[in-house]
Amino acid sequence: MSNPWHLALDYGTITTVAAHTTGPTGAIATLLVTPSATYVSEDGTIITGDAAHTNRQNHPARFIPYPKRYIEHEFVPVAGATMPLATIIGATFRSALDAGRAQHAGHPPTTVTITHPEPWTIPEVMTLVEAASTSGINRDTIRIISEPRAAAIHSASGPQIAICDFGGGTLDITTLQAEPAGDVRVTAATGDSSLGGLTIDNLLYQWFISRLERDHPHLAAELHAAPPQIMRAVEQSIHNAKEQLSTDTETTITIAIRRHRHDIHLTRAEFEHIIASVIGRVADLARPLLNFGTPLYLTGGSARIPCLRTRLEKIASVTLVDDPSTAVAHGAIAATQLGLTTPIRDLHHRRRHSGTEAFPAVKPATPPEPAETEAKAEVKEPAATPTATPANQVEPIAPPELPNPPEPAAPTKSKPKKRRYLLTTILALICVGVLAAAGYFILTQKKPDNTAAPAPAAATSKPAPTSTLASAGVTTTQPTTSPHPTVSKVAAVNTENGDAEIPLIERYNTVNQFLPAKFVNASQKCTGKADEHDKYMPVPVYKCTLAEDPDAPKLDHDVSVGNYYWVPGEHAKVARDELESGRSTLASDLNTLTRMHIQKADGAKPEIGAAFPKSDWGYIYVYYPKDNFTMYFWRNGIPTREQVDAYLKYMDITQ
Repeated sequence: MSNPWHLALDYGTITTVAAHTTGPTGAIATLLVTPSATYVSEDGTIITGDAAHTNRQNHPARFIPYPKRYIEHEFVPVAGATMPLATIIGATFRSALDAGRAQHAGHPPTTVTITHPEPWTIPEVMTLVEAASTSGINRDTIRIISEPRAAAIHSASGPQIAICDFGGGTLDITTLQAEPAGDVRVTAATGDSSLGGLTIDNLLYQWFISRLERDHPHLAAELHAAPPQIMRAVEQSIHNAKEQLSTDTETTITIAIRRHRHDIHLTRAEFEHIIASVIGRVADLARPLLNFGTPLYLTGGSARIPCLRTRLEKIASVTLVDDPSTAVAHGAIAATQLGLTTPIRDLHHRRRHSGTEAFPAVKPATPPEPAETEAKAEVKEPAATPTATPANQVEPIAPPELPNPPEPAAPTKSKPKKRRYLLTTILALICVGVLAAAGYFILTQKKPDNTAAPAPAAATSKPAPTSTLASAGVTTTQPTTSPHPTVSKVAAVNTENGDAEIPLIERYNTVNQFLPAKFVNASQKCTGKADEHDKYMPVPVYKCTLAEDPDAPKLDHDVSVGNYYWVPGEHAKVARDELESGRSTLASDLNTLTRMHIQKADGAKPEIGAAFPKSDWGYIYVYYPKDNFTMYFWRNGIPTREQVDAYLKYMDITQ
């Protein structure tokens, strides 16, 4: 008879880690380390982990690199349809469950402990619970615990400690106080959801491209025109270089195009200079929470970077925990074994009787007075690395992840409500449907020349009625419930012969209805592959090259605009939000950006704005909300407002 076993799931932005107990002694070991990304095939099958990254080039709109960033929403946009977030996350959980059962003679786990970030609300945690249920996990076996508590129970000791969890997608710093029976209580928490391993990867990417353009412009030009798989190989080489510099003092980044291979040399000193702003941000967030000498434990996949530890040693006694990538999952099982995790029934009880959607509030810690000098603290020796470390712990390269989750096409920030509202909702939707149909008929009669098939506008709150698409739960969004429905001009992108450069009007045959004719006529080279043309955007992006025009005003360094990027349809608003916020610049401090609010959307006029960091690349964006279309231009340096206005007027984008 098989021994009872326990499972823990640490679902991260980039990577999911599963741990389990093994053998008669119940020793805790790593079970699985896999990318959190998913890919939804046309038949609704959800592909997870490394296989999802492999399939992404088939149809980028079906690839979801960071499902966790949709945690405030019930549905996620997938290639013009939507799918429940719990179903997407559940597919990754199912992979872990299957791996565990395979090692335990097919028996289900006795308990399944799911970790979550400290600031999450009960509804957000319940999304993970629903995901576990869809994966085949028995709800009665589910326990929950916050990530910093799990890490502290696994790695830390002392009456007052701190956890710095520097992962692939986010930074979380937490102070905790020891409680009886081995428990810990969170006393203060802070963090930055825009800071993580992806931020560092993309700073390295920017450095690499700048170096290539300076020293080998012909290779840079070839790389910009290279197929997506070449770009991904370069990105992986950049990521591997970052990993190698945690142990070595120098490395190389390799680019191979058309039988030509070139290596760019990178030293650890150069690397530390490139990421200095990121490391400084971590220290700035940690300092107010810590008294000198407070034990600070580093966890997360990015915690191995040597200069991070060196910088934090100035304000705390630092310990890099054994295997920082898996500490949370291991600690979750240890907490369950000690009886320190929360069963789901208790979570329901708390929600029902407290009348709140949040966990008990964390008392803010009183920030200590900053020390006059940052003397170097004694550093503890890290514990030995356990033997159960998985072979592959490298996070996949993907578009950078941004501080706030993108808005799905039909987002909903409130979960389905009580049954007593069901009948009222159905009746209301029927009425809205009738009004929408009538409005649609009237509008289409007024515009008989509009041959493009109308597409539904994006809903602004709760999801519209849906219809099933395949057995896996993909749904298509129905028309908006707005009392004043409009006919969308959005048409499908022509992706045939995706590598071919053809006019924009042939790729997207309704652009002449809202883009200026001069701009459309200049857009003669547009590809039909929405691959990683722009790795700083979380949605599929298409690329066009403008025709050379010696008379066009220059925006920076006497260089005319060459390429621009465009996002149509359901993803246009997501792109606009990322661009408007400035997050896509990946600046370490958004308050230092130079912003331009050039024009508000009004009727046929688009919204126009710009964001530029102190150095490196920024952009100008143009958003047509009524036509669900966003386009933007990357620029190196900060152009003046006069230069921007002159270019936009020259291209007839503004009058």
